[in-house]
Amino acid sequence: MNNAERLDPENLERLRNISTPTIANAIERLKIRRNDEGYTDATIRCFFPELGPIAGYACTAVIRSREPYPQAKYRSRRPYWEYILQSPAPRVAVVQDLDQPPAGAFFGEVNSNIHRRLGCVGVITDGTVRDLGLR
Repeated sequence: MNNAERLDPENLERLRNISTPTIANAIERLKIRRNDEGYTDATIRCFFPELGPIAGYACTAVIRSREPYPQAKYRSRRPYWEYILQSPAPRVAVVQDLDQPPAGAFFGEVNSNIHRRLGCVGVITDGTVRDLGLR
């Protein structure tokens, strides 16, 4: 991402304060996609609503944790972490779990703290999460 594509902090803060329904309505009016796409169902929820809305640059990844990858313990996560650090701040980790149904939580106390130290202000995932009581 080059600097021309980045929002200045003031506009990013303005974006953070726009409600989700307002953004969805704008997407519909601009005909960015069909009106029957891009919705969420009842399974999506915010675990810490007291922290308020977030806005940032998405750092995307896909995981599969149901069946442990035989070589996983020998592979470093450093390239993933470096990818996150190369993204502009504030960062939001967006992680898709390819397992259906999702299994083997990627996010828990350890990975959440790692992502926090990497400058992530939040996480969006369709996978499982554990250790929610620990912050």
